[in-house]
Amino acid sequence: MEELKTYPRWAEFLPHLLRMEGRGDDVTDVPTGLAGMTMKTYGAMRKKLPKGTLPAWTDKDKPPSDEKILSASNAYANSIYSDYSTPNSSNYLEGFTDLPSVTQDMILSSAYNMGEGFHKKAPSFTKAVKDNNSMEAANQLLDTANTENAASMGLARRRAQERNAVAKFLGQPLIDDIVQTDVGVDYRTSVNDLGESESLFSYVKPRHHTSPAGVMKRNPKTGVWSR
Repeated sequence: MEELKTYPRWAEFLPHLLRMEGRGDDVTDVPTGLAGMTMKTYGAMRKKLPKGTLPAWTDKDKPPSDEKILSASNAYANSIYSDYSTPNSSNYLEGFTDLPSVTQDMILSSAYNMGEGFHKKAPSFTKAVKDNNSMEAANQLLDTANTENAASMGLARRRAQERNAVAKFLGQPLIDDIVQTDVGVDYRTSVNDLGESESLFSYVKPRHHTSPAGVMKRNPKTGVWSR
């Protein structure tokens, strides 16, 4: 049986994961449970944990108990952390363990959301991690706010929130507005009290049919995002 390293910030990371993932998937047809746990990932974690730890999940409409789902989520976080921090792993991410914990959290959250091998197709991101450039690594994850190869405002908000945590730690400008059009997403920061802003990062991607075009703004006092 594979011996997994323990993700040291799981207790602090879990509340954030629950806020970001919620319960169930209302965009795709992939069956998920609490914390966005899919049947496929649950099955993989069931094989990695000691026999009898997790019951089988065979009916998409009848997921295991929340306790068992969270056990699988913990195992998945540990699995990602182990792979990213182990040099002989096929998913090793060089430089990951040298980054601040807030950046590690963002990367792990993104991997949990997209799959731990996502970085293999993101050379600019992996270079930033290797170079210990936390802000650039966080920015390079902003163009991954996609589902079914189309941009989603909900995921853009998630990426912005997590990127802002890194920016706040490093004393860098925060994303205040997210603008989604039919052809792309633009993350913007306020430059004055008149409501004017400038682009921090943008990318081209067709809009997902469930994601209305428009602007989402961050309340600077509460940090809450709204349209």
